[in-house]
Amino acid sequence: MNRQRAGKQGASGKSWPRRALALAMALSLAAVSGADAVETPDLARFVEQPAELSAWAYAYRADLKVQDKPEAWFVSRRLERLDRVYRPVDLLLARGRVKDTLEKRSMLPAPGGDLQSALLWEGRVRLDRVELQWPKNASKVPPPDSVEVRVYPAPFGWFGWQADQRVTVRPTISQDGSTWTYQAARAGESIPTTACLPPREIGLAWGGTAAGNSNEVDMVAVFVQPPGRAKSENSNERAKWPVPQIRAYGPERWKRMDVEIEWGFKEGAKKADYGGRIEGFFGLVSPVAPLPGDAGTALVGPDAWKSQAVAGGRRGITASLLYIQPAAEAVNNTPRFPYGHPRDTRITVWTRSGSFTFLVRDLEKGPIFAPEYGFFVTRAGSGNTAQNCIAELAARNVKSTREMTREHREATWDEAMREIKLPLLPRGTTLPPYKHVADPPMQVEVPEARWVDAWRMGVSKLQAGELTYMNLALEAPRPIHDMDLVGLHDTAARWLESFLQRPGTPSDGDFEDGSGNFCIGKLFHETAAASFGGVSYPGYDTYELVHNGGTGRILYDLAEHYFLTGDTQWFKKNQWRIQAAAEWIIRQRTHYMKDVPNREALAVAGLHPPQHIADCAWGQSEWKWYANIDAWYYQGLRRFGEAMAEVDSTRAGKYLDEAEQYRKALQKAVDRAVTLAPVIQVRNGTYRSYIPPIFYIRGPSIGQVTQIAMTDVDWPLELVDAAGIPAVDDIRVDGLLDVCEDTLAIRSTYLHGGSRFQFLADKRRERGLSPADDWFWGGNAPQLGYSYLANVYLRRDEVPSFLRQWVNNYAAFVMPTPEYCFLEHFMNHGDPGVIEAFRKGEYRQYLNGHALSYFMEQFRSLLVWEDGDVLWLAKATPRQWLEQGKKISVRNAPTRFGTAAYEIVSDADFGTISATVEIPSRNPPKAVLVRFRHPKGSPIKSVTVNGNLWKDFRPEKELIELKGHTGKVVVVARYQ
Repeated sequence: MNRQRAGKQGASGKSWPRRALALAMALSLAAVSGADAVETPDLARFVEQPAELSAWAYAYRADLKVQDKPEAWFVSRRLERLDRVYRPVDLLLARGRVKDTLEKRSMLPAPGGDLQSALLWEGRVRLDRVELQWPKNASKVPPPDSVEVRVYPAPFGWFGWQADQRVTVRPTISQDGSTWTYQAARAGESIPTTACLPPREIGLAWGGTAAGNSNEVDMVAVFVQPPGRAKSENSNERAKWPVPQIRAYGPERWKRMDVEIEWGFKEGAKKADYGGRIEGFFGLVSPVAPLPGDAGTALVGPDAWKSQAVAGGRRGITASLLYIQPAAEAVNNTPRFPYGHPRDTRITVWTRSGSFTFLVRDLEKGPIFAPEYGFFVTRAGSGNTAQNCIAELAARNVKSTREMTREHREATWDEAMREIKLPLLPRGTTLPPYKHVADPPMQVEVPEARWVDAWRMGVSKLQAGELTYMNLALEAPRPIHDMDLVGLHDTAARWLESFLQRPGTPSDGDFEDGSGNFCIGKLFHETAAASFGGVSYPGYDTYELVHNGGTGRILYDLAEHYFLTGDTQWFKKNQWRIQAAAEWIIRQRTHYMKDVPNREALAVAGLHPPQHIADCAWGQSEWKWYANIDAWYYQGLRRFGEAMAEVDSTRAGKYLDEAEQYRKALQKAVDRAVTLAPVIQVRNGTYRSYIPPIFYIRGPSIGQVTQIAMTDVDWPLELVDAAGIPAVDDIRVDGLLDVCEDTLAIRSTYLHGGSRFQFLADKRRERGLSPADDWFWGGNAPQLGYSYLANVYLRRDEVPSFLRQWVNNYAAFVMPTPEYCFLEHFMNHGDPGVIEAFRKGEYRQYLNGHALSYFMEQFRSLLVWEDGDVLWLAKATPRQWLEQGKKISVRNAPTRFGTAAYEIVSDADFGTISATVEIPSRNPPKAVLVRFRHPKGSPIKSVTVNGNLWKDFRPEKELIELKGHTGKVVVVARYQ
């Protein structure tokens, strides 16, 4: 291509690009104080002027060996893939070697010049004007004909399928020749352009997607034909043109808002150190000032302060903000960005006692009260204070979904099917008895016969293996793990063997190699090419190519198979192949962009490269940094290291150390992502933390990710469950759960099929069911196999919320044929073809193993659950299961400690509940926790173990802790 790309790479690690700092300094905004803010000439000059957006892009400059931010090197990496993969494949298709059904996506030839400068934004921006600022010395400015400006719509993000467009608008050049302005046309306006534009050249506008021009891009790049190219093709010998600075303007104009930010009012935090700083994203902040009367806050810079508690009034700062507010957009009559437009101004407050980000636009609805770290934001002069807000919220006494769930009755099988399943199916549908199946190896008896039938049916389906996507490393692991959990060890081993036989091949991602992973298939010219318009493209012979993350999950299953069976011989036989998978995980995360100076300053330093995780390929690619993929890779690597510690201790240290380094890198990336994601309002009016599912996306992904529908609720929870990041008791996880339950699930915006919550509510209304109960029966998962909300609730010991998720999702996804199989997506209920197939009894299309495995995993967990070296028994059984005369029985339960069994019998009306427990002996647990969930929630008064008085019990948790016992133990709890 004769075009320079990345040479030496690097970053300075500065918090802002130098261009942003210069712009902020140019504003010279005076400090403001509450309602008495003084209007300054500079501030007035920028209000209602077009916002210059380059400060919030990653800027690449060819004259810098070390870029301001290391992310700038994604520019050259992205351009390299475009030239090496997408242009050649596009050319092959266009030449007719394969029938071209993507004619509208034909690409331009590569630019002829060298890359001189570029801007890369985290999300897409709309551009009306691009300016190139050259050095003032006009003699060093290249001739216009040697300069080419391209923009990159990339509807699928930084990497993956992309195309570029040539800006052919003739620039307006300033008198001194240093400023070139490319102005997009307004409606009905004509702009001179070069003649004979190819299809992908844009004269009157630029940006857009393959289907049209929307002026929406995420990158701008400038290429310059070097002087003297004809004399020498050696870039080191030919002369260089200067590097221009790029300025980019969109349709948004600066607005101003004066705000007050208060802290230190929360109990337990009144003496905390809130020293810190403030910064804007697509926004600017004036020099700040302490709140009136705050003697404990003192400035140490225009945007930084010290803040210690002193006697007196409110603590905090005032500031003036310049912000932008993009126009609202809709898709299928639903908001495209319901929880924050990518270009909405975000303000981040960093302090020693906690940090958070808020959307300026949310202040139009009223104050923002973020209780986790104790922040309150309001418009200056509004008269609102944190204490007034707290009092108002207390008076309203609006409860969260989780709080209401704790007060609600726990649903039975019959109730859930009546309230959820039957309204979704044709009138007259009946609930048939379950088909009779053979006895399972792990036997379960509970008071509700329908749940016993569901257990037996689930085990039989896992054993038969007639499940969907079982050749897919991303979705097979959950069913395989369930096989081991319920005692189907031979079945699990057979499925694991099929993955162990895979040699490992490259999949569609920015990987170093494929050797050792559990992918199969063949990429077509380094990309996955799918089937479009009935034409199958070469190389696309398996979903494995685009469903990454499975190697970590299979590696976890392999280690778990060892722990649940204790089969050391099996592990040693397969150790070399299992170890190869662990090495592949290590290699990808440690080698990715390893030559970039200051690589550790990347927001994703030490994580895996961007990659696919969906049904997408050529023309639909969405390479991103998915948080759950890294969670699975880390989880598999860590569990393998723990298995090695028992089987091959001399080699285990390396893998445990690598896993710990991976955990630290992931923790760092997640902490940053949570802080930069705006807090989201929940049911009681407060604003809570949110964990983004994708790095470099500041908030929920809806509207920014095309292929995925379950990211916003489920994928951050997979991070918490699989990696323990953040820890389940972290206050930010508490906030995330409220955001998921109160906001994302209830006001779900499922762009591919509509709102699942509203869909169920409408169906319930048709059956005359109470809308007042919609909140309890709704909030179902979009795709059950990827739901981890119940797992997180179990880890947090929030039993009522765990049971609501388990019971309701079963009813939402199971189809009542005698086989009681599962749908893949909740919105399959809106597909007439699915309902017609159900009516005809064609149950085999409801064999989704991923959804079934969710149900079985939770069923087993509420009865038997391992937490490190502690074994829980009956941790989350419904209260009605221990009503008078009822019993719960589990036999032959495989655990990491050996086989466990127990029987709990209720004599609650006469003041006792008793259990007989068989404690595993192969690898005895440190402790066994037995829970008796009394039907009326009555506290335990006393306990005996084997007839002796026992003091290790916690009445408030309904727990009895057994230590120092082996074999059979008899436990009796008395309530009188």
